[in-house]
Amino acid sequence: YAYQLLPSIVDHKHFRAAYAGIQVYQGDQYPAEYAGTVFMGNIHDSSVHQDRLTPNGSSFKASFIQDFVRSNDGWFRPVSTQVGPDGALWIMDWYDKYPCYQNANADPEGVDREYGRIWRVVHVGDQPGKPVPPRPSNLNLAKLNAAELVQTLSHRNNWHRRMAQKILSDRRDPQTQGPLRTLLKNSPTLEARLAALWTLHSSELLDDATLDSLIGDSQPAIRTWGARLTGERGDASQAALERLETLANDPDNAVRLGVATAVRQLVSGSLTVNTPVPANRADINPGPNQAALATHPGSANDPVLPFMIWMAAEPVIARDPQPALAWLA
Repeated sequence: YAYQLLPSIVDHKHFRAAYAGIQVYQGDQYPAEYAGTVFMGNIHDSSVHQDRLTPNGSSFKASFIQDFVRSNDGWFRPVSTQVGPDGALWIMDWYDKYPCYQNANADPEGVDREYGRIWRVVHVGDQPGKPVPPRPSNLNLAKLNAAELVQTLSHRNNWHRRMAQKILSDRRDPQTQGPLRTLLKNSPTLEARLAALWTLHSSELLDDATLDSLIGDSQPAIRTWGARLTGERGDASQAALERLETLANDPDNAVRLGVATAVRQLVSGSLTVNTPVPANRADINPGPNQAALATHPGSANDPVLPFMIWMAAEPVIARDPQPALAWLA
């Protein structure tokens, strides 16, 4: 197996492209300049691209850095990329003659049903052949106690943070609520604070007081998830709506996008399609939140917000258009 690197001046938008398996690098095995860059498989191009993300309103713009991996084997189909316990990038290679279903439909006997490969791409710097173990020695997170798992939420490698969150969520130990709140409040890293917040939610230990405390947080990402988790909880109480209304006036577009997403979750039974809402949400009035989002001067030219504000309003307007028409008038 061999691969070659194309010069970074090559613009990959001119290649045939079918992207799969996007992964934001949050490992600890590669040099610092890789942190936060995006890896994505291109199954038509037999390559894995690396892009840089630049904030663009509530979203991001991606710009090409390099072909991180390019194969001279036309069967290379990188359908998923993941950061592993070693901090390196693991690539799941579907490995097939055909990249698309129409090829397979035309020649079903030509579809490979037996082969698949997993590649692990490690950084060795100026030491070719340097051994890099696929996992830390004696790694067994399931044996850690609650305090050790909460500490693992501060690990530099996101794989360890995610696994610790999963185990803590499965255990649902009320004794972890205090340490998780402390980590959320006092950790010097945003990654650990978010991991603590998400673990409180997935462990069903997140309360209204903690959510309310996030409204004035200095980190927009924390405020964003204060809104998002209000929607995830399906909380249509007056206190929750007031929390969202405050955040709907936030100066950061990403925070307001979190509010629009949360309101959408409250006014429809599903995030992406219109389904009936549960009875406890049938009579909520999200109008003040939607009005604040729609009239904020930063919303109009954002690449995502106008669409999501409409998605948050549309189910309510479909049920009864008159209040919205009166507001517009």
